[in-house]
Amino acid sequence: MLGSSQTDRLPPNTTQAIDRAGAVEFEFDGKPVRAYLGDTIASALYASGVRIFSRSFKYHRPRGLLCVAGRCPNCLMQVDGVPNVRACIEPVRDGMVVRHQNAWPSLERDFLSVIDRFHRLLPVGFYYKAFHRPKLLWRVAEPLIRRAAGLGSIDIDSVPENRHAHENRHTEVAVVGGGPAGMSAALAASAAGARVVLIDDQPALGGHLRYIAGTLGSDGREAAGGLANAVDSAKGVEVLSGATAFGLYEGNLLGVVQADRMVKLRAKTIVVATGAHELPLAFDRNDLPGVMLSTGFQRLVNLYGVKPGSTALVATTNDQGYYAALDLLDAGVRLAAVADSRPGFPEELAAAVELRALGVLVLPSHALIRAEGARKVWGAAVSRLVGGRTTTEQREFDCDLIAVSGGFQPADALLRQAGVRSSYDATLDEFVPGEPPATVKVAGEVTGVHDLRTSMLQGRAAGAEAAAVSRGTAIPGTGAAELQAAEATYRSRARAVSPPVDLQQGAKQFVCFCEDVTARDISDAVQEGFDDIQTLKRYTTATMGPCQGKMCLNRLAALCAEYAGRGIDEAELTTARPPVQPVTLGALAGSSHMPIKRTAMHHKHLQRGATMVDLGPWRRAHRYGSPLDETLAVRQRVGIIDVSTLGKLDVSGRDAGALMDKVYTHHFSNLRPGRIRYGVLCTDSGTILDDGTVTRMADDRYFVTTTTGNVELIEEWFKWWRAGTVCAPTLPMSPPPSPPSTWQGPGRARP
Repeated sequence: MLGSSQTDRLPPNTTQAIDRAGAVEFEFDGKPVRAYLGDTIASALYASGVRIFSRSFKYHRPRGLLCVAGRCPNCLMQVDGVPNVRACIEPVRDGMVVRHQNAWPSLERDFLSVIDRFHRLLPVGFYYKAFHRPKLLWRVAEPLIRRAAGLGSIDIDSVPENRHAHENRHTEVAVVGGGPAGMSAALAASAAGARVVLIDDQPALGGHLRYIAGTLGSDGREAAGGLANAVDSAKGVEVLSGATAFGLYEGNLLGVVQADRMVKLRAKTIVVATGAHELPLAFDRNDLPGVMLSTGFQRLVNLYGVKPGSTALVATTNDQGYYAALDLLDAGVRLAAVADSRPGFPEELAAAVELRALGVLVLPSHALIRAEGARKVWGAAVSRLVGGRTTTEQREFDCDLIAVSGGFQPADALLRQAGVRSSYDATLDEFVPGEPPATVKVAGEVTGVHDLRTSMLQGRAAGAEAAAVSRGTAIPGTGAAELQAAEATYRSRARAVSPPVDLQQGAKQFVCFCEDVTARDISDAVQEGFDDIQTLKRYTTATMGPCQGKMCLNRLAALCAEYAGRGIDEAELTTARPPVQPVTLGALAGSSHMPIKRTAMHHKHLQRGATMVDLGPWRRAHRYGSPLDETLAVRQRVGIIDVSTLGKLDVSGRDAGALMDKVYTHHFSNLRPGRIRYGVLCTDSGTILDDGTVTRMADDRYFVTTTTGNVELIEEWFKWWRAGTVCAPTLPMSPPPSPPSTWQGPGRARP
């Protein structure tokens, strides 16, 4: 057994998501692993002593956990035969079979790791430059390159069962993100009377408060719990938990995947409260197992109760590093030092003051330049910064963990898909989104403001505005002054200072972990003429891997601008395309692409045990029990029929009566307003096409009903005849040669 997940855990606390009363066991590379309910594959493996989770794409370097949030490539594994599963967000199941990828014969001893020793022979873009002459050489090299590079493998002989289904939904306000801003927006929109769908990719509401509530103390826990309880009890709010909004398309159409269904959600207004991604730092050997984002450590400690190691060095560019340092201390991890790239000790930050009072060494104006180790971290070196540059004044520390916080990148992919342009904000050291369309609102950390109170105020304002836009009412102005004051307070001091990337400090300063692209690779590519970020992306393949730029886009844009001699304020981001997170082909294909309509009585029918039947796009009750018993009930007592599914057409205009006379078998131009007449439509061969009632609402307006399944056909039929009337009013009209292919025949699909 791979160690005991019970003995390596921290004592229970209120933030942990694991259930210690429920134990499960799964297999990893042929060995059993014990875990708790609520664990992910990665948290259970880490608690069992596993530190190498994958091998890198190009050089086969050992990689450990990095983000613990499903945004990087470091934990991709094969689960029950499915490749490239993100182990850090995949819940454990009893009996599941997990295998490593892209390593042979094992993760610890990978034969192809020898490639790393010859990295100088594989410069950026080498695949465009080598193996072309003679032509036969490429035929020999291509299969070898394909075999050496890559991620998981697919069993082409396996035909998995596709249980995915598609749903088509509508709502007034859709809120993407279940953090404090998203929950506040949903509550505000609901209070204004709007129907709200809240989409959250986490198993429970709370966002980042789920794993940093311990740092924020009682305020964070109370805010998270209070908002979640209010959302659960709010009228008109539907929560889709464990659901990923992977694309924002024309007309405010959201593509959402939740478990085994894909929801096509059309919203009148959308609130994007997707938060931000924490970024790694670029330093030599920054990909060693043991180097992890500070929020990754917080997730391990606070959600899964895992003690990550014994001694940690924290390197940060912002306040987040201090919060993570406190959580590591609370978990029993010794802190070697906190290296902050910002000048001066942050006296106004309570977490920093508390760390210094506890005797932790805090080094302002210091940057991490090197991680020491081979297959895992055993030390680190920091350098003093002078004038924004590293110096020879360096300090080395022994540690088995390195927690890094290189600032934040707003999770703005959905916004950029909606046409919103992002620009660099020097104060926040982030690329923040610009002005969104009128039907899209923004709130929370995606705006670049990382403050709980401000996020909640932004959420309330965005929710109220979204409800007003969707319902066509005046946008409320209450709370605007308070929100502006909160944002100004947050921006009153510099929040982040990114340290420089010094190419002289080492060749293994990775910018893109997915594709093994280093800072030197980017510099060389710019010197070769690829100084536009769109061509640079394609030449180096940076941002084109599994993370799709979540870990590296900001750094790539900044380095591209720097090496091309432009200011960072001139840097641009690459185009954002769906999906934001990878989506399986099975989810996209689904079992059916046809939209399903349900009547207002649908769930009542199901509760009464009705057998349902498809009639066109509608799901209708076919029978209750025995047809004979139903017949007797109707004959002897009473029966009720729901005709709300009938097709409904509004025919209006000066010549509406003449059109009705042409389409139906008898006259309707002489029908008096306010009266109803039964009508039959026939094809040119005399076959009954459809029937229904016709009500004359006014001299120039008719209300037509059709059978449930034929409304699209009859609408098409009316349009054909109308086109003939408009285009050639003086010519004798001929009916269309034949009905559309969707015709269901006379009497079919009738209620």
